[in-house]
Amino acid sequence: MKHINVFYAILLSLTILFQISCSSSKTTAGEEKTAQLKQQIESRNYRISVNYMLPSQGVSRSLTSPYSLTVQGDSLISYLPYIGRAYSVPYGGGNGLNFTAPLFDYSLSFNSKETASILFRARSEGDVILYNIEIYSNRKATIRVTSNNRQGISFYGEIEEKTPIIPKNN
Repeated sequence: MKHINVFYAILLSLTILFQISCSSSKTTAGEEKTAQLKQQIESRNYRISVNYMLPSQGVSRSLTSPYSLTVQGDSLISYLPYIGRAYSVPYGGGNGLNFTAPLFDYSLSFNSKETASILFRARSEGDVILYNIEIYSNRKATIRVTSNNRQGISFYGEIEEKTPIIPKNN
């Protein structure tokens, strides 16, 4: 009977040690991923793949095409759909939220939950567009777009793990 109790005590001890070691490695891996995400955001080198849009008016919808928002240094590639009211647009309708431009007034801050809040402006064809982005520690992202000449629109997606490579124009 004593041998059985000793066996169960050893088994219980090994189980507890195994659980402690697994939980600490999960925490370390999670902290490492959070640090990598933070470094990626701080380096201004990221792409957010968008899969859902929410216009100011109208029906929200899932997106099936590969829409994205890419920040590379001081450059922005905005490839986003637009549904909403336009107050003033260039002749022919313009390009909406599909453009490449330098960004300005870039600001970045992190809150206590490691959520990144990014705010910047970009100038498209005849318009100044404000991007307000929140990136959460689970890599999910919310993009709110406000324009001088169009109704606002929001997008939801996820930041890609791989760093995007954007060719330089010569």
